[in-house]
Amino acid sequence: MREKINPKYLTGQWEAYWVTHPEAHLFDYGVFHFRKSFQLDNIPSEFVIHVSADNRYRLFVNGEAVCHGPARGDFSQWFYETIDIAPYLEKGKNTIAAIVWNAGEHRPKAQISDKMAFIVQGNSENEQILNTGNGWKVIENKAFSPILYKDIDDRLFRQYYVAGPLDSVVAALYPWGWEKTTFNDDSWLNARLLNRPSRDHTYHQKWTMEPRQIPMLISDYHRFKRVPRATIKFDTEKFIDNQSTITIPPNTSATILFDNSTQTNGYPELEVSGGKNSKINIRYAETFILPGLKKEHRDSLQSELIGVNDVFVPSGQSNIVFRPLWTRTFRWLQLEIETNDQPLVIEDLRYEYSAYPTEIVASFKASDPMLSKIWDASIRTQKLSAQETFVSDLYWEQMQYIGDSKVQGLAYLFMTGDEHLYKLSLEQFNNSRLPNGLTQSRYPGDLVQVIPLYSLVWVTMVHDYWMYGKDPEYVKRFIPGIIGVLQWFEDQMTDNNLIPVTPYWNFIDWAYMPRYNEIVKLGGKKELSIHSLTYSYALKNAEELFDWAGESYYAKHYKDIRTKINTAVKAKCYDEQKGLYVDTPSSNLYSQHTNLLAVLAGLDNQEKEKVIMEKVINDPELVAVDMYFHFFLGRAIRKSGLGNSYLKTIEPWKKFINLGMTTFGEAVEDPRSECHAWSTGPAFEFLSTVCGVESKAPGFQKIEIAPHPGDLDQINGTIAHPNGLIKVALTKNKKGKLSGSIEIPENTTGEYVYDGKLIKLIGGQTTVIK
Repeated sequence: MREKINPKYLTGQWEAYWVTHPEAHLFDYGVFHFRKSFQLDNIPSEFVIHVSADNRYRLFVNGEAVCHGPARGDFSQWFYETIDIAPYLEKGKNTIAAIVWNAGEHRPKAQISDKMAFIVQGNSENEQILNTGNGWKVIENKAFSPILYKDIDDRLFRQYYVAGPLDSVVAALYPWGWEKTTFNDDSWLNARLLNRPSRDHTYHQKWTMEPRQIPMLISDYHRFKRVPRATIKFDTEKFIDNQSTITIPPNTSATILFDNSTQTNGYPELEVSGGKNSKINIRYAETFILPGLKKEHRDSLQSELIGVNDVFVPSGQSNIVFRPLWTRTFRWLQLEIETNDQPLVIEDLRYEYSAYPTEIVASFKASDPMLSKIWDASIRTQKLSAQETFVSDLYWEQMQYIGDSKVQGLAYLFMTGDEHLYKLSLEQFNNSRLPNGLTQSRYPGDLVQVIPLYSLVWVTMVHDYWMYGKDPEYVKRFIPGIIGVLQWFEDQMTDNNLIPVTPYWNFIDWAYMPRYNEIVKLGGKKELSIHSLTYSYALKNAEELFDWAGESYYAKHYKDIRTKINTAVKAKCYDEQKGLYVDTPSSNLYSQHTNLLAVLAGLDNQEKEKVIMEKVINDPELVAVDMYFHFFLGRAIRKSGLGNSYLKTIEPWKKFINLGMTTFGEAVEDPRSECHAWSTGPAFEFLSTVCGVESKAPGFQKIEIAPHPGDLDQINGTIAHPNGLIKVALTKNKKGKLSGSIEIPENTTGEYVYDGKLIKLIGGQTTVIK
């Protein structure tokens, strides 16, 4: 809809005012309804408005839900949605209405906020009758109160939870029908006018208005698959099919467990009648958890369901619907019901699925059926983790982290060719930078968290887009940010040209953190191989990008710094006898992490890289990577020329599948989060390493296809490319020879490389491999 926006609202001041409640405390938790009625003599063919709020809103026109937002951003990019509401309008009286909420001090850590406010701006003179200002009314909805879980809460096994409050709703206090034209709003208050938005800050408000950069999220309804457990009898199959209801007698306790069969995300809707003053807990969980945070097969029902919950107290009215303000993540949903003097009738339970409108154009099939199962679960993890931003820990945090986005972004480009979320993540992390030059580790975010190594990973993300995205020129806007990040690390270098333990959180990978603590205790905190090599890896990426961009001074400077670091690491951290790099000069501690980073940083020639990576793959004494660093392991395996060994490293994903997981988790063992984007590395490597697809020039204009089928007899892959699709279909005979076909898009060039053979590929044509 950006093309419909009146240009003056992209650069100048709006006529509409931010409006709010005239009496409520604007910085506290609160749920509010705004509405305005207006007359139309004729139904227009187009009626475009721009809408936003702080924290969030859901918009209705004549009782019909139209959209919700705003897409999550920060004060420098406060997004607004542009909507054509003409299809919802009627001749005569019309009503536009919105529910707006601000969680105040309880807001999610991903939510930046100033105060509760709402705005509508008409796109032209015709639509300006809807501008927020005089004529808008508001009421506070006292039915809502927050259900709070601490960031470290005993009820959640003291696992980190910062996704925001849940909802308690007392139906007797709810203004049912508030969104409809027939509702009587005579008792509502006139909205209080704040300031008018502007692209600059001269009008004393924090929100810098920016058009929404992504499409509207998917909004379609789904039903649960089964009821595996209930303490009352009813026809479960008919209820699931919406062919019957459930009646809970008066003064009865009942529990009903619903299974969606897979992880999902959305807005549950519970429709009830009667049951005045009953209490319904609606509990959500990814899986069942045993004492000690142990998890068994994900179909297991061997324990009590533990998870966050909403509460709904019915009023006795008929066909009223509880719907939470924000999405819930779950496979399992449990109703825990206590009725009072009236029977409660559950009319229906459904949910509105919510995610980015992902269209998967990639595909992967191989002779091993397990790989198809891993592919399918990776796709589901990717889809759920793509919301208004890339999202990590969908149930627990719902925040965009650099580490997760690194993995998800590349896989997402290969799967979809859609660049919106990737570019948004690059921009938002750039916006997060602190005065010292570092990015924040997660953003948007209300609480500053800094993982310095993640700032280096962001630099490599920019490089990834430069190579795989369709607009290489786009990355030039990040040059000042990259300079700032790399300068901060240069300032940390010791006299020995190594990077020590840095300020802030020195997170590397969950499996590596005990080793990190061990190193610090041993007195090795002054110089760390892994920090130095991550810096070198980022410098290598920056050197290539800056050389292309004509920034010759910085390109040479980064080459010089990288040479110093690599020389120091080779001199002080390489163990000739072991043939591996140690984690710190003052120890004999070894890890997969340090050695695979040495490969990615380019310390040695490929023959030596092969020797190192063979030990990384096969030496059980090395500290092993966890799910996050498995991505970098895959990259190092391919770089070293050992791509045929990649499939030997995917045992954690096979384990997940055998445990019945439908999405992939945060860690190899009993993951806190069951849906974690950094675990989707195989979706990328199946296409990049196994099928062999790599970019060899900015903008993906030169394609290399160097397949590594390993023990597979057949591989088929389709990969998204800025110019179309890459298609690989190959079969291996008993002698290891590959045959089949390869197709690359028009306006590209490419090479097929396998077993010493090199074949030139022509864009827009199918090449037969014999």
